[in-house]
Amino acid sequence: MLVTEIYNALKQAQLVSTLEEYSTQWLNKHKTTASYLIHKKRDLSFSSKLSCIKNIKNKSNDIVTGK
Repeated sequence: MLVTEIYNALKQAQLVSTLEEYSTQWLNKHKTTASYLIHKKRDLSFSSKLSCIKNIKNKSNDIVTGK
């Protein structure tokens, strides 16, 4: 599931430490969203995927520019 793959990649890169942080800061959702999706064996909605991609792009640009 993409929700888990993205979380694991962000965690490995030390950009996220908890599922709650991932849900709120990367998916722009309620703090329990990622846990719920994993528990129910569901994946991210299209809008959540877009939000996550946007946040990854913005945060990677911040890292590159030193913000």
